[in-house]
Amino acid sequence: VDKAIQWIEGQGSRGWMLTVHLMDAHGPYNPPVAYIQGEEEDFDDPLERLYDAEIRYLDNELGRLFEVLPQDAWLFITSDHGEELGEHLGAYSDQPIPDGTRHGHTLYQEVVQVPLIVRAPGGGPGDRVPRVVRSFDIAPTIARIAGANLDVANESFVLSELYGEEGQDAPALSEALRYGVERKAVRLGDDKLISSVDELELYQLSEDPSERADLGAVQTATVDQLTRYLRWESQPIDESPTEIDEATQEQLRQLGYVE
Repeated sequence: VDKAIQWIEGQGSRGWMLTVHLMDAHGPYNPPVAYIQGEEEDFDDPLERLYDAEIRYLDNELGRLFEVLPQDAWLFITSDHGEELGEHLGAYSDQPIPDGTRHGHTLYQEVVQVPLIVRAPGGGPGDRVPRVVRSFDIAPTIARIAGANLDVANESFVLSELYGEEGQDAPALSEALRYGVERKAVRLGDDKLISSVDELELYQLSEDPSERADLGAVQTATVDQLTRYLRWESQPIDESPTEIDEATQEQLRQLGYVE
């Protein structure tokens, strides 16, 4: 944030775009002590105490950044994923779970439903878009703001509500490829299908936002409809050893992915 503020203050009146990627609300969790609240026994999962503290710290730092933004700046706030903290017991039945890496294993809402907050120039009263929007749609939206067109063949859409236009519903896809069983998911409206090679789960999120009641066995027509959006491609596995350079290994260690 210090570097971002220094950069912004050096731009003068030129037009610019800046991406600030903050990793604090991500394992391994090591928040400043001043932001830690409560005791470990106050939480079902002790890791949640440190996770909450990281979010408080990040929130404070974002406040510093926002104070220096020009009034005519567009601001997009989002995340790449959420964190799993025991919401679905048994979700990891076939794998050990690293303490600092509780994502990538499943595709429940605690992982794939992330914030997207957009502030137009000058701010103003907020509004909530009721439909499902996708991270995939952020890039063409920013391009339109800048007077450009990404021309991505209808796979992604501008967030039209920012211009007073009606938004377009589209399937929201996600994948879990890194750990254990490979999974894919699609959400269309309130219907959400999670699929692996040997399992299908269907949830109706308006009635069941915590994804407890699997309807896959009784709503087969909906399963068939959503399955059409998922692509499974069988590819041979390359089992030859791969050399990872020291810089990449250090990055993985810092993120908690390797010891």
